[in-house]
Amino acid sequence: MPVLAFDGPFPICVLPEAAGAVVVVEDDGRRVVNSSVRQFGQFLMIYEDYRVRVRALSDGEAEALIDEIEQRMKVSDGEAMRSEEHYWPVVVEQMRQGML
Repeated sequence: MPVLAFDGPFPICVLPEAAGAVVVVEDDGRRVVNSSVRQFGQFLMIYEDYRVRVRALSDGEAEALIDEIEQRMKVSDGEAMRSEEHYWPVVVEQMRQGML
């Protein structure tokens, strides 16, 4: 499995046998990240947009931005956002909790 990146100790990998889907390999198994490497790149750009913009916002403005980011992610790769157990919905929840 080719490794694209790491999230802490966990590798984010491409699954050639799954049409290039991207997963994170965690201690208890694999978690869906994106449907393709291209969509993974798109999500990284969306996340970077969030990171840059959220710094100067009030709590209410940040919540509106998170709603916008989540919608952009759903449009870009609906499969990645389909389950709350997938990688990016967990990231969005961490945004909402102020952890990111």
